[in-house]
Amino acid sequence: MDKNLDYLNPSCPWSSFEPAVDPFCEQRLCGWISEPANAWTNLAYILVGLVILYIICKKPEDAHFRTFGILAILVGIGSGLLHGTGTWIGSMLDLSAMYFFSSYLVALAARRAFKFSEAFFWTFYLLLCVLSVAIYFNFRFLALHVFGGELAIWILLDLFANWHIWRVNRPQLKYLYCTSVFFVVAFGVWQLDTRKIWCDANNHAFNGHAAWHLINCFCYYFLYRYYRQFRELAKDTL
Repeated sequence: MDKNLDYLNPSCPWSSFEPAVDPFCEQRLCGWISEPANAWTNLAYILVGLVILYIICKKPEDAHFRTFGILAILVGIGSGLLHGTGTWIGSMLDLSAMYFFSSYLVALAARRAFKFSEAFFWTFYLLLCVLSVAIYFNFRFLALHVFGGELAIWILLDLFANWHIWRVNRPQLKYLYCTSVFFVVAFGVWQLDTRKIWCDANNHAFNGHAAWHLINCFCYYFLYRYYRQFRELAKDTL
């Protein structure tokens, strides 16, 4: 029996919209907030984004990296709309924000690796965003594969960039290690939720996917701290 039958009732606020694919444990409710636990925890992304922007206000030399804060806020809003409404439109906004973030990481690492100009960086970034969203629109089953593929490309490009400068100017990797640990732990609890191992469908206060949000949001801060050491990224040319 579908755990979301009540949510699909025609009298429910979002029932007239195409529902999003639902791999999560939490049962959707017939209300304006369909997945309360999965929705409220997205405030953590917004808070982290605001903290990054506040720090950058105090550190004008970091202004080039304010995109990390903006993207954290967009991910919080997009994911909040997905879990708040349970609709495909919410899913599209959630995944688009994720693609904006993964594409930004790829573009940053590519700029470090290949030394292209800032103008080309932004052009390359926007093209990646458009391509990622276009793939999702035409091949929905590839939604998370696109995000995962871009993260893999980012890792390879960043490794190449660090290897290239290792003997001359060894980068500080502490915050990159923090990112890795937090992401692996967060992904682990995400898997526990989707595989229904850590699962109480009627718990609308906290669950595995909510924990994913609360842990993973710190990665945005750690990545901002990692990349701010590369001052050359703020220049027009490298």
